[in-house]
Amino acid sequence: MSNAHSPVAHHFYTIEQQKESATIGMWLFLATEILLFGALFTAYAVYRYKFSEAFMVASSRMDWKMGGLNTLFLIVSSVTMVFAVSSAEKGRRGGLLGFLAATGFFGTLFLVVKYFEYKHHYLDHDIPGLNFQWTGAPELANGAQIFFFLYFFMTGLHALHMVVGLGLLIWIFITAYQGKYSPSTTTRLRCSGCTGTSWTWSGFSFSPCSTCLGHTCRRAVADITESEATAMGQATQQPATHHANGHSHAHPTISPATYLLVLAALVIGTVVTVWTASMDLGAFNTPVALAIAIGKATLIILYFMHIRYSTWLTRTVVIGSFFFLIVLFGLTFADYLTREKTHEIPSLYSPDPILKQQ
Repeated sequence: MSNAHSPVAHHFYTIEQQKESATIGMWLFLATEILLFGALFTAYAVYRYKFSEAFMVASSRMDWKMGGLNTLFLIVSSVTMVFAVSSAEKGRRGGLLGFLAATGFFGTLFLVVKYFEYKHHYLDHDIPGLNFQWTGAPELANGAQIFFFLYFFMTGLHALHMVVGLGLLIWIFITAYQGKYSPSTTTRLRCSGCTGTSWTWSGFSFSPCSTCLGHTCRRAVADITESEATAMGQATQQPATHHANGHSHAHPTISPATYLLVLAALVIGTVVTVWTASMDLGAFNTPVALAIAIGKATLIILYFMHIRYSTWLTRTVVIGSFFFLIVLFGLTFADYLTREKTHEIPSLYSPDPILKQQ
């Protein structure tokens, strides 16, 4: 049993067990976010396939500069949140407060840029149900309206997550200023940061959607995954524990240089995403987008979220959440792509005279 001054809650036996439970709890929350935004991106993928030409034309009205800038803000804010937790673990109160303030600053910049982006679309009459006016080919109007509906719904939901996350970040800053976080109580900071995961999440969540629904599916997928992973990245810098031969021990602390290298790789990935968005790669558009997106997401999950050093139980939760996302995406497309074929199968109740004679 732990005493009143122990960082270990009364229902845990060790600090390692408490930290692992917090990490798994965070990932269970993130799993629900993955499925939420995953369903939205599945809808986007299906409608993009169905109205490909309309989506291509409508996406040309996206401002890739604003989308790229917001993606950069999300990446940097993720890194500053990681450094905030690292500072708390080392007992550096000044660093903790400074990095928390930096995270809030970049999060606020994201919302400011999003405001001007929305204002631009409002003036261009791009908002379905409010002032939508399509000046392009009439046959593309319905598809374009679906595109903009998905764009505003997805980016709006992500912006709502950001607003909630900023509120929680302010609360974390105040409690940190009061000295409530120390090297022995950083689990609370991680939990708070994860709750504010709504913070940059997107959940799958996203600046992505601004670029996401951009010129091609390529840019969309890349920014989406970035945003999503970025959101998660802020949530945790969890010194997970390994349990070997019945014993637990803290994983090695990741050096600041490693974080900066990962940051550099993410920035390069974002630049490549924006660059390829202006290129016509034909059948390779989607594979290139997925390759960039998966690469950036993998780096964030492994290093910013410390999954590389987590226990197999935590890894199972992480893998399971993405597995069910793949199942959702796969079954949806399997159903949609085979609907025309099912109509070709004659029914026993078909009015076909041949079948009636039988």
